[in-house]
Amino acid sequence: MRRSRPESAGDALNRAARAALTDRGVASLVVPRPVLTATAPTGLGDAVPVDFSPPVRVPDEGDVRRAAEVLDGAGKPAVLVGNAGRAAAGQAVGVASLLGAGVATTAPARDALPDDLSYVTGVAGPLGSEAAAALLRECDTLLLVGAEDLAPALLPGAAACRIVTVDREPADCPSTGRVRPFG
Repeated sequence: MRRSRPESAGDALNRAARAALTDRGVASLVVPRPVLTATAPTGLGDAVPVDFSPPVRVPDEGDVRRAAEVLDGAGKPAVLVGNAGRAAAGQAVGVASLLGAGVATTAPARDALPDDLSYVTGVAGPLGSEAAAALLRECDTLLLVGAEDLAPALLPGAAACRIVTVDREPADCPSTGRVRPFG
């Protein structure tokens, strides 16, 4: 099938949109001059997938087991919810409750959790709360939930703290390179 024909434009647009949505990034579509100057075929309005959902990525069972062991062995656990973790904020609060952990958020996620929970310390960051800063400074185990918007400088020292990352894109997490993320 020749892709450099105007009739292929709808399929090419659909593939580019699906690639961008699946990989949560940018897709590039190169359109040759003959296609740009041709009369547009009808039916291109349906090219972008409106009801498309990216595939669900299931974490490796061994990673989940190891993450549970790390969290279970925590002496002073903490949970940090980032903007990408908003959808899992309820689960993060549940884990924090089970662990007896304090919870902080990144600045973009400051409204992801209710402020009336006794263990929510506020925003971690340069303009954040002292309670959140102390939580991160004093924890021995940190659960990062969608915290790819956290500045790496705010993380506790690698020698003092074990970090578990839960994220759709673990490679985007600020702890990558220091610990193996769970995603």
